[in-house]
Amino acid sequence: MSGGQVSTMKQEVKKASEEMHKTKYDMLQVPVRNLTKVLTEFGVREEIDFLSINAEGMDWEVWQTLDKVIYNPKLVCMEGHGYQMKGYYEFCRVGGNTFYLRGDIHKELSQ
Repeated sequence: MSGGQVSTMKQEVKKASEEMHKTKYDMLQVPVRNLTKVLTEFGVREEIDFLSINAEGMDWEVWQTLDKVIYNPKLVCMEGHGYQMKGYYEFCRVGGNTFYLRGDIHKELSQ
């Protein structure tokens, strides 16, 4: 494989990279896990101060598996931007990452 590697869970990204590098990539199947189940498995059962999600183009899908009632992160960082996260405000962008601040924290800081 002369084109290096591509880390993605999206077929269209793989295809575009193959075309750009004029190569074919092998697919490696990996298990997909629910974030709430992973946190529970490791004994995390409380509010999270800061959550950073970097899941190779699947950040939104990972976010949707988080139980917000239990974990309710104060600050969330995800690759990309434009996510409509109920109860959160887009706080700032740094490089390709966007930081989202929970509404009550945003309100508290705005006073």
